[in-house]
Amino acid sequence: MESIVIKNLSKCYRLGKRSQKIAGGGIDRLRQLLHIYNEDKKKHLARQIMALDNISLSVEEGTVLGIIGRNGAGKTTLLKVLARITAPTSGTAIVRGKVVSLLEIGVGFHPELTGRENIFLNAAIYGVDRRDVKKRFDDIVDFAEIEKFIDTPVRHYSSGMYLRLAFSMAINMEPHILLADEVLAVGDIRFQHRCLERMQQVGNSGTTVLFVSHDMEAIKRMCSRCICLDEGKIIHEGNTLDVTDAYQKFMLSTPNQGVVQSKGSNTSCAFASILSACLMSDQNELIGAVRLSQDFLIEFTYSTLKGDVDLFLGFDIYTRGIHVFRSYFPQPYHAPVPGLYKAQVRIPGNLLMETEYTVHAGGQVTHKGDVQYLTAYNILSFRTYDTEEISMPFEGTYHKLSAGVIRPVLEWEVTADRNCDNVKNNGGE
Repeated sequence: MESIVIKNLSKCYRLGKRSQKIAGGGIDRLRQLLHIYNEDKKKHLARQIMALDNISLSVEEGTVLGIIGRNGAGKTTLLKVLARITAPTSGTAIVRGKVVSLLEIGVGFHPELTGRENIFLNAAIYGVDRRDVKKRFDDIVDFAEIEKFIDTPVRHYSSGMYLRLAFSMAINMEPHILLADEVLAVGDIRFQHRCLERMQQVGNSGTTVLFVSHDMEAIKRMCSRCICLDEGKIIHEGNTLDVTDAYQKFMLSTPNQGVVQSKGSNTSCAFASILSACLMSDQNELIGAVRLSQDFLIEFTYSTLKGDVDLFLGFDIYTRGIHVFRSYFPQPYHAPVPGLYKAQVRIPGNLLMETEYTVHAGGQVTHKGDVQYLTAYNILSFRTYDTEEISMPFEGTYHKLSAGVIRPVLEWEVTADRNCDNVKNNGGE
């Protein structure tokens, strides 16, 4: 029996357009009266992003389906449509049975409620009877490994604890369909393995699982079937090994397919191209997110189109529109022959903070005295997460200050001031 049937599904996002059915029409009229109306409105009205473009797909009950593709390909949008978080622009998506989604960490958690209270709250949202929750409560807590903190408000939980609780709740709600996005990249390796094993178990028991990930090894391990999206379309579908192999060849063989083309990007010149960027662990394994305390690598793939090319390349990291830092080659690299080249840069642990970062890459390419330039905006985005058991933020006025863009672990030393006794004797009592 088919759990999911998708026919001619499209989702279009319009840039620069407001609906005339709501206050947007009045806003446009006000702009006209104030003479600040955009002369290029027609051009902006025509700008559209087809997040999903005429997709048709059927998923049999009990299938564990992998969904892969570069950033911006439409993977998360597809899950949001199936979870009824967003409505499609056209087409239909028939979903049979109870759907539980893991699209963002801790969505639905109330920060002031304890872990125990949030379990019952989310179960009610899923439509699970309170008596059933009590029967499953111990299993949820045991799998999440938060016994000591079950009666602590979740605002004190680390992102790792959020994930464990969210996943454990979802998997123990006995869904007919489980939608899992890249959130499974967050968490230590041991917990990731437990999640994958549990997802395989629920798949074998008849639950349909849709699993989005950039981790090809995880996709190969647990998915019997796979689809690859690009620019909102299914470009490959079938056996997981065949699809992942085709995707990796596609990313390397097609110029600039690894790069999300943003305004201002110039990813190719006459001498070289920036192809892609990815996250690597310090053991050179692909990862989807970064633990705050671990060193990690950003790996850039370039192609040179001519021999005797000098590459002087670098990157910038941003978060929330704020420039965090820049790094570049200590000296130009000489590429003697045309071909593919990989450059890795190590980022030390305990430098970044718990947030999402975006990477822009670029540099200078020289061939026989002729200098040209490369830029690739938004070539990579990634999330960092904390694995500390509990997070106790500052309270009061100090807590309301900006947390900044990095959170380095520095050496601190606390000593007793030799004048403490004098202060005490002069009125400290």
